[in-house]
Amino acid sequence: GFSQEHLSWVLNGYVITAGSFLLLGGRLADILGRRLVFIGGVAAFGIGSVFCAMAWSPSILVAARFVQGLGEAFAGPAALGIIALLFRDPYERVRALTIWGAIAGLGSAAGSMVGGLITSFASWHWLFIINIPISIAAIIGALALVPRIEPITGQKLDIWGAVTASGALIGIIYGVIGIAACLVL
Repeated sequence: GFSQEHLSWVLNGYVITAGSFLLLGGRLADILGRRLVFIGGVAAFGIGSVFCAMAWSPSILVAARFVQGLGEAFAGPAALGIIALLFRDPYERVRALTIWGAIAGLGSAAGSMVGGLITSFASWHWLFIINIPISIAAIIGALALVPRIEPITGQKLDIWGAVTASGALIGIIYGVIGIAACLVL
């Protein structure tokens, strides 16, 4: 039931939210603790995936993509923070970050191909269903393997800074997406 114009929001909603709230996610990971924010971000991504898979209207699908983007914005920086804290040796840290980056790049590239296969042989709903067990496994893995890392004490969240930084990033990303759409037309 999507119009061609509104269909782009399935991707754009995710991209705008994920990109705009990365700074906030990193700051919350510093203040609240990386493990907690990572688990919360993965849980939000998984819950967003459930609603994407069950979407009964275009607006629910787009709203759920915003939730997925917010989960990514919180889980991504927290994961990098966990790696930086767990691997104290500079050589091991660089190696761990390299592996993390390679897996992220491979996942991004393979995701498009696998997504095409899934939609060809099953349905688009399965693109989101597949995220649910992965999210559950990531949460269980984090609870079992990631030690509790104390948050940076004595720091507060600058609410107005978070609002202005996230708002500015929303405007920039939305503008870039709008320019890209005009160039395609």
